[in-house]
Formats: sequence, C-alpha cells, structure tokens
Amino acid sequence: MNCFKINPLSMVAGVSVLLLTVMAITTPAFAITLTPDQMRMAASLPDSDKARLAKQAGVSLPGGAMREEVPQVPPTIITPIKLETSAIEKSVQERLKLLGVTVDEATDEATDEATDEATDEATDEATSVEGMLRADESLRNSWGAILNSKQKRVINGNLSQYGYNLFAGSPSTFAPATEIPVPPEYVLGPGDELNIQFYGSKDERIQVVIDREGIVDLPSIGSLSLVGQDFQQAKALIAEKINQHMIGVTGSVSMGRLRSMRVFVLGDVNNPGSYLVSGLSTISNALFVSGGVSKQGSMRHIILKRTGRPIVELDLYDFLLKGDSRQDMRLQPGDVVFVPPIGDVIAVAGEVTRPGIYEVKNSKAANAVADVLRLAGGKLATADSKHAQIERITSKGDRTLLNVNVSKAGHSTRVKNGDILLIYPVPGVVSDTILVEGYVKRPGAFGFKRGMKLSDVIHSQDDLLPNAFMDYIIIQREDSVSGELTILRPPLGKLLKDGYKSLNPDLKPDDKLMVFSNTVMSQLDSVVVTGAVRHPGKFPLGKALKVSDLVLAAGGPLENAYLQQAELTRYEVIEGEKRVLKHSQLDLAKALSGDASADILLQAHDVIMVRTVSNWRAHEMIELKGEFRFPGTYTIENGETLSQVIERAGGLTEDAFMSAAFFSRQSIRDEQQKRLNEYADKLEREIAQTESAIQSINDPKILMDKQKGLSAAQGVLEKFRNLKPEGRLLVDIDERGRLKGGSTLSLVDGDTLYVPKRPDQVMVIGEVYNQSAMLYRKNMNRDDFIDLAGGVTSMGDEERVYIVRANGYVDSGSGWSSNTAMYPGDTIVVPQKLEVFNLLDATLDWSKVLMQIGVFTASMVTVGIL
Repeated sequence: MNCFKINPLSMVAGVSVLLLTVMAITTPAFAITLTPDQMRMAASLPDSDKARLAKQAGVSLPGGAMREEVPQVPPTIITPIKLETSAIEKSVQERLKLLGVTVDEATDEATDEATDEATDEATDEATSVEGMLRADESLRNSWGAILNSKQKRVINGNLSQYGYNLFAGSPSTFAPATEIPVPPEYVLGPGDELNIQFYGSKDERIQVVIDREGIVDLPSIGSLSLVGQDFQQAKALIAEKINQHMIGVTGSVSMGRLRSMRVFVLGDVNNPGSYLVSGLSTISNALFVSGGVSKQGSMRHIILKRTGRPIVELDLYDFLLKGDSRQDMRLQPGDVVFVPPIGDVIAVAGEVTRPGIYEVKNSKAANAVADVLRLAGGKLATADSKHAQIERITSKGDRTLLNVNVSKAGHSTRVKNGDILLIYPVPGVVSDTILVEGYVKRPGAFGFKRGMKLSDVIHSQDDLLPNAFMDYIIIQREDSVSGELTILRPPLGKLLKDGYKSLNPDLKPDDKLMVFSNTVMSQLDSVVVTGAVRHPGKFPLGKALKVSDLVLAAGGPLENAYLQQAELTRYEVIEGEKRVLKHSQLDLAKALSGDASADILLQAHDVIMVRTVSNWRAHEMIELKGEFRFPGTYTIENGETLSQVIERAGGLTEDAFMSAAFFSRQSIRDEQQKRLNEYADKLEREIAQTESAIQSINDPKILMDKQKGLSAAQGVLEKFRNLKPEGRLLVDIDERGRLKGGSTLSLVDGDTLYVPKRPDQVMVIGEVYNQSAMLYRKNMNRDDFIDLAGGVTSMGDEERVYIVRANGYVDSGSGWSSNTAMYPGDTIVVPQKLEVFNLLDATLDWSKVLMQIGVFTASMVTVGIL
C-alpha cells in the first residue's frame, strides 16, 4: 500500500477554504455537507487562522471565531410613554381653581381674537351716547364688572411636573452606546471584542473576543487572561507580549464590538425589570430602556446600587438645568438602578420662564423662594414681584394664602412641601395715562405728567375731527382708593373759543376723555336730572332710556337723596294744539331696584328732580388734641357748642394752657393757602421783573446793590413758598371752653382744637445772634430777652420788632425803646431790615411779607410744631 506524505498546513488550508465556502453559500438551493473529519479539523484551527482565512475568502465569521459567544445587544425599539395627568398635577389644578385663578390653555391667537372682540365692543359702547349712559351704571353694575375684569388674575397654561417629558415623544430606536470612544478605564469583560493590528514583518489585522473565562487567544502568542483589567492595561499587556514573542513586529489594539450586560431598573419607572444593555451604558441609558421615570418617581434621587450598596445618587435636574452629567456613571453587570418615590414638590405658576411643578430636595437651605425661582428659570420682565402669593396647606389641613414680595429683598422667604407659588403679571392697564376717544384726530393714550390740563391734550379745534360735538366733553375719572367713578362735562366749545382763559380743567392719572359727534348728538333728544345726584345736568336721550338709566348716568343718588318721592316734569301736547307741563311723582327706590312699574321709559325733554331728605345733616366731626382728659375725634350735632364737646371729652387736664389754645378750620386754611399763593406769585413776578431790569445797569455799585437785594428776595420767596397755612382762627377761650367777651362760635365739620401744656419759656427768633427758647422770668421784658439772645444782628430791624402772643395775637409795640411785658409762651420776632429789599424799587410791601413769615413761624413754635 502506497502512503502519501501530506502537509498538515495544506490540509488545514483546504478544509478551511471549503468551510468558508460553505458558510458563504447559505441559500437553501445550494448547500454542501462536510464530513466529520473536516468538521473536526476546522474546529481545531486557531482563531487567528480562521479569521485570516475568512478575510481571504471575503466573508465574516460570526463573532470573529468559532467559539461560544456572549450575545451582543441589539438595537431596542423604545415605545414612547404617554404622560397622563398625575395625581399631583390634578391636585395643583384643583387648588388653583379654588383660588379663583384662571388657568387658560388658549392659544395666543385665540386670546388676541378675544381681546380684539372685547375691545371692539368696549369702543362701540364708549363711542355711542347710549353706550355712554349705560356705561355710567358703573356704580351699581356695569363698571363694577369692568373693574373686576381688569383686576382678574389670569395665569396661562396648565402646570405639569418638570422633567418627565424627557422620556416621552415619538417612537424611536434606542441604539446601544457603542459608537462612542472607549475610555481607558473601561473594564474589559466576556464578550468584548479587540481589534489587533500587526505592523512590521507581519502585517495583518485580527479580531479576538474575550471568552467567558476572560481569556483571548492570540496567534504566535497564545492565551492571555484579561480578567479585571481595563482597556489601558490590556493594551499595554498585549503590546508587551507581541514584543516578547514576535520579532520585528509591533501592534496596536482598539476596541471592536462591546459586550452586553444585564442590569436591573427598579422602583418608580414606567417599565421596571431586567435589561440587557451595552457595556458603555450609563444610568440614564438604563432609564431610557425602561421607559423613563414615572411621575410618581423621583427625578432627583436616583440611586445606583452595586453588590447591594449605594454607589452614587443621580439628580436629573443637574443634567436638565445645567448639562451636568458627572454623576451619570457607567454600569457594570448586575447593577441595580433604583428610582424611589418622588420627594417634596412645589408648584410655580405665572410669570416665570418655566412654569411647572418642581421636586425640591429635602433641605432647609434649599427651600427658599430664590431657589424655587431658579428652578423655574427666573422671573419674566412682566412679573409683579411685589404682589406674589403662596397657597399653602397647613399642618392642620387648612388652606391659607400668603402675600409675599418675591423681589430681591424677599428671596429668603421659605417655602414648604406642597406650596403653590403664584407670580402674577403686572397690571394690564397702563397707569399714569390719559385715554382720548371719539371725534379727535389723534385718539389713544397720552402720558400723564404732573400739572397736566385739558389744554395739554386738546390744544385747539384743529385737534378735533369735523362735526365734533362742542357743547361739552366727557371726562370720566375713577377714584384710585374707593374706585368711585366721576363724570365731568366741561364746555369744550367755550373753552377752545377763549383759549382756556376762563377754565382749564386739571387732569388726573387714568382720566378718560370722550368727544362725540354732532350727528349722533343731534339725532337724540335730551333729558335733565337735578337735585341730589352726583352729577346733575342735561343728558342725551338714548334708545329705551329709563329712569334708573338717567339717575345712574348722573353718577347715582347722593347719600341724602329722598328716593321714595322724586318729581318727574314732562311736556305734553293736548289735542295737537297746546303744550302743557305735567308733574308726577316717582319712587326712585323701586326704579333703582328694578321694579318695571316704577322704572318707566323717559321721553324727550323730561326733567327728574331728586329731592333731599328733610333736615339732612352728614356726620360732622371735631378733633380735640392735647391736654384733654380724653382727646380724640368727636361727632357734633347742629348747634352744639365748644364747651359741650370739651365736657364730653372729660374736660381739661391740670397742665392745660388755654391762653395758647390753637383753633383751626379747613375753610380758613384753604383761604390762607389761596392768599399765600397769590402773594408768592406776586413776589415771584417782582423778582422776575427785577432780574430783567438789572441786565441793562452799567454802574457797578448800583448793579451790586440790586443783585444783593435780588438774592435776599429769592431767599424770602423760597421761605414763602414753603409756608403751610395752619388755618388758625384767633379766639380767646376760657378754662371751660367758652369764648370770652360773649362771642359765639358755630362748630363745623373738620374743626380742630389743640390745647398745649402750660409753657415756661419765651422764644426769640429772627435776626438775633442766638435764636433759642429761654426760661420765662417774671420781671424781664422784651428787650431783656433780646439781650439774652445776643442782641440784634446787623441785618435786624430794631424798629420793627414785634411779639406774637401765645394766643396768636401780634403786639407790635412802639419801637425799640418800649418795654413790652412778656408772658409764658410768647415769641419775640426780630425781622430783617427792609433797606436791602427797597433797593429793588418794587411795589410789593416787603414788611408784610416778612411779618407773615415771622408770625407763621412764631405760631408754630408756640404750639410746639416747630
């Protein structure tokens, strides 16, 4: 028998090629079956030979070798989670509704349409006479509703729990984290593939897979154990072995396909369970695979456990708000990602960048308003920081509402679990404006400035459209405190004709001006209301105008109106021949309450006269201050005397000094203010004329004198402008509150009586070297006290010294040589010399000016105000 010598390598190569051919042809129509000997020979080949032969054949071996493999992680189809409204979100919405806060999800377009519609309706009503009349029903109905709608607090958008939509969205394929660079510290494990490139005398590239024992087989080198080694260490080890076993060959190592590993995602996630993930997967990758954190789970306390011990706590807010992923650690086989229940939550609604419901860490240091606002992205520019609110449920289960200032000064305000922070927008109404509507060329809002008058808005008839109604203009005004509406009707045509010389009404912030057209006004007849209404006058007769409409258009009845019986005067034509007046009685109380039988329709030229309650007297008060046993404000009756009121106050104390009693009245104060203003204006004109006149003076001495007088005059003017009249009525009152000399004094509402303590000093003020109070001495006269004050200065007028007595009377004396007696509480005034003022050649009596200033100052000193 002849024996043939067979080269084993040739045999192996042939079998390998045959094997690869079979592997490449995998269609059912073409298949080759290998013999058992061929199968054994192919299986015994080193992995490197198999890979090299596969490469030559142009095919790939499954797993890079014919050994048992760890399965790789296939792409995972992630089904999006539909975010249902959670119990927390429902609770917040219900609490907002109970607060009366409107939670509106309407689109901006819809909101704009609604606003435009409301604006159109308001404009139509404001620009029609009938609308004007009905709008004046504000004191009862319409304007109250309008004001309520202005003050209605609206917060747009439903609140949802922040961050959970990270895991929601359209269906997508979650690819394992394999396309990112492998870090050097990556720990190798079974199933990881290594790519090894040889250079030098041997130039080839092979792939090897770490088996279940952590071993790889390298051609010409043998088996290497990579158990527990990271990628950097494995690279160094393989490079070292290549240098030891392969002469003239170097190599480089890179990662191929990564192994898969099984981890657990448990707790409050949407799909808890065991998952096969890539070797480079992190905590967040595992959360995505599990469908994400459920709304019952915490976004801020996600725990990674390894071998039963917590390794790290992940706060997804750091990732979402700061982009910080440092705590998003890589997973290892067997790791557990645990999501505990959600912690403390606080809702933020309104004018913030991200309204929502936020989980806060259970830390007292992190639960201030500033921290919550930081989570919500901060306040918008439209936020009304000073008028925010916190809705809170107390430990007793009660609901409470706290008003807070969340400006910088209020950032330290503490918040608690379950709080709702409401940041409202600034008021929608532009403040400090004048709104002009109707038949004008430039309707709209005008900025208000102090001292603004009607002429500043409507300068002349050129500002009006043709055919504008000139009889009057409507000025609608709302009291900023009470909310009460007032309607003024100044005669527009008359004002424009005389250039506002006779009258130029003052405007106030947020006034509304309405100019109507002759066409509309001429088409309507008029009616008149007089008597006890706020704004009596003539009004256009609108369609179906009733008694109540007219009374409310006139501002409504006054407090003293007798509503049970008003008079209606109506013109009637008898048999088409004679026009007569008829008077009838109206029950306004029924008409205003909606009784159809009393609230009749009005006809052209009707006149309603609202009567006043007989003997009506509003509450009138007098204030007693100072040395009374029971000082305070007392109601007075008609005819009640001052002594009776003092008796009701318990009388005077032992220290009361009636000689210096200070009785003031508002009407006197108003008249004094008027006179002061007139005198100050005259003084200012004198100064202005002097300033103009001295410009032409060439003589330096005269010019210097004039400037000196002018400077002094300006100083006096400033003092004069600062005078605030006290409204004092000079009266002599005895210890029982009766006027001396048999005089009588009728008390009126707003009167004030101040009784100071008995003084023990005398004041010296004006042009002395030491203005001061001095202890009263019985035997000292006026001159003695002036000497104690250091005497008169060079600017003082010794001939015009006067004394203001404690009771307010002025004693001018008879010159410097007089020895006027002094009493406790008196004030000596040394005025300034007049020569400096006389240099101005003015017609003003400067002595009166200086004396008024001195008397006023002395009076205030006497009663202890200055």
